Amino acid sequence: EQAKKHDLALRALQEAYRLDARNVPLLLSIATTVQALGRTAEALQWIQGACAVDPRDPEARYALASCYMA
Repeated sequence: EQAKKHDLALRALQEAYRLDARNVPLLLSIATTVQALGRTAEALQWIQGACAVDPRDPEARYALASCYMA
């Protein structure tokens, strides 16, 4: 049931991404969602994308460090 909710959330987030691919909070939300689905490598890619959009964003940097420690 929880995985189904994450899948639905991910679809909505991906649609938002198609509209605004440079939105750092959105990229981090996608990363959090895919990580909750057990897809850590994919989450790392989304976080790295957020860091590429805004290398100075502290939340993106924190998420990157957290992902490396997971």
